[in-house]
Parts: sequence; C-alpha cells; structure tokens
Amino acid sequence: MKTPLNKLLCFVGIFLLVAVAATSCGPSSYNLKNAEEMQQVGEILKKHITEDMVITGIDLKYSDSKTFTFVVDEAQIVYVDPENNKRECALDVDLKTGEATESEWYKKKPDHHRVYKGLTLPEDFDFAAISTAVNAGLELAAEEDYKINGIGTYSITFGTGKLADAHMYFKMQHITGTTTVGRTRRTSYEEVSMKAKLDGELKD
Repeated sequence: MKTPLNKLLCFVGIFLLVAVAATSCGPSSYNLKNAEEMQQVGEILKKHITEDMVITGIDLKYSDSKTFTFVVDEAQIVYVDPENNKRECALDVDLKTGEATESEWYKKKPDHHRVYKGLTLPEDFDFAAISTAVNAGLELAAEEDYKINGIGTYSITFGTGKLADAHMYFKMQHITGTTTVGRTRRTSYEEVSMKAKLDGELKD
C-alpha cells in the first residue's frame, strides 16, 4: 500500500522523468528575428558541415511550407557531391532534435549538364546576420506601411562559387486587405522580396 510519502516520491519521479524528456531536445522552433537563436541554429548546422563540404546553399524554413511565419524548425544544407561535381546532395536537418538525414529527393535528382559550384562555409560567417537582415527588412517594410505577416523560406546561396556573389534572400508576406464573401473571410497577400549581404546588410 502506498503511503502519502510514497505517492509524493512517485509523483516527483514522474515529474523529473518528464522534465528530462522535455529538455533532451532543443526548442521546438527558432525565431528568425532573434540573433542568439540564429547563432544556436548555426551551431546545430555546423555539426553537420565538414571542412571540405562545398556548399551551394542553406535553407531555413518552417515545417508547414504553406505558412509564412517568423520561426523555423527545419534546415537543408545543399552541397556538391564530392564524387560527382555534376550532382548535388542535401542534408535535411531537424532543428528540434539536431538530427540530419540525406534528402531522398536529391538522391533521385539527375546529373546537371554543368559542374556545380559552391563554397566551403566562410569561417567568419555569423548566423546572427540572418536576424540582422530580417529586422532590417521589417524596418524597411514598416516605412512603406506594409503589414508583414511572416517570412517564407530563408536562403543563403553560394551557388556561383565566388564569395563576392554569396548572399542571402527571403520573401516577406504583406497583407493587402480582407474581403468577406458570404460567411467566408478572405485575406489577400503580396510577397516582398529581400536580398542581403552575408553580414546582414540589405542589398538593392
């Protein structure tokens, strides 16, 4: 028969077990506007990026691809196949667990007619620059009285193989209005494209 003390100890044990399980993985998502959280994303990705990996691009996105938001929970690292430079490979990274798997879609992708170009990840690249670019984009949008609902996929591209050409780009969703048809309310959107240097400064 369980005494009140035994019940209390049992409850504490279950609570600790749940707490450990809850903290064994990272956050459920990371905010694109937060520099510290973007640095955390960078640390996760760097665990899967080798020194000789020739990267063509990195994408950050939310798992619901149809949703524009300011948080991400998935990433994809696209790189040149080290055994065949006319092919790309990709790692799909779950930012919640930090685990990465080879992309099945890229495995089925045929050879390109040209050699893919890319870069190894620049040593001085700071993932916090992502938040710098996003916040600068939001400030610019506010000046135009845009109502930004969120961001789609955030991309970093090294595809030309030249550091001077490397850049980041993203699209923000701007609410242009709402209409009501019968009992259905519809919201209209436009997409605003933004481009930034690797340090987060917006480009024309």
